[in-house]
Amino acid sequence: MRLFAFEMKSAWKSLLVWNVCIVGFMVFAMSMFPSFADMGSSLDDMMAGFSPEMVKAFRFDVIDFTDSMDYICYMFSYFLIAMGSLAILSGGNIISKEESDQTIDVLYAQPVTRVYIAASKIAALFAQMLVTAVLFFLGTWGILEIVANEYDFYGLVLLCVGIVLFMFLFAAIGLLLGHFIVKPARRLPFALGIVFVFFFLDIMGKISEDVGAMLHITPYHWYDGIEILESGFPPAYLAVTIAIIVGGAGLTGVLYTRKDFV
Repeated sequence: MRLFAFEMKSAWKSLLVWNVCIVGFMVFAMSMFPSFADMGSSLDDMMAGFSPEMVKAFRFDVIDFTDSMDYICYMFSYFLIAMGSLAILSGGNIISKEESDQTIDVLYAQPVTRVYIAASKIAALFAQMLVTAVLFFLGTWGILEIVANEYDFYGLVLLCVGIVLFMFLFAAIGLLLGHFIVKPARRLPFALGIVFVFFFLDIMGKISEDVGAMLHITPYHWYDGIEILESGFPPAYLAVTIAIIVGGAGLTGVLYTRKDFV
């Protein structure tokens, strides 16, 4: 537990900055909800002026901006970009920072095994993501109490469960990325590239039916806010998510115990 506590303590400043930015963005976005709700039919008329491709891409055809939960679902993909970026960058950093900083000998001077080190780091990573999701939930709940006359509390919980799964998925990818690309400067473009490529695949899949199959390979589609509220988590996507999380964390642990640190 000492290494777990050390990793949590080491990450608290950067985690605080990320959470302030994410929750701040959410509060700013939700503070505009009353203005959208007051626009009513005039907002529908404005949306009608957009191209059909844009309407499909941004789900304007299924979102009611006068409904607080629909408004959250519209913003959900943008929240996921921030959450995914945090998760994949944190995953890469936590597994490789000693090797990158050339302080691995200090860690190995302690009377602990590599299995313990890897398990502690992975547990700390997932705990940090869980803290972020809880703070996001509390912030969203609080602002909804202020700006919305009514909202679906169970739906909000469901969305935040989706955020946890989404972050765990990208954290697992980040763990593997950190194992193979040690230097943060080299890893950064790959990590953010993965986050944004998946996002643009989601946009393209919604715009064109010809490439609609791409939706099945992007986590942004798996955790679409509207779909979560309407029908929960599709079992197939949930199974793939769990497989990636377990597989990524498990493979990272195996590779870490076998890696030749120089």
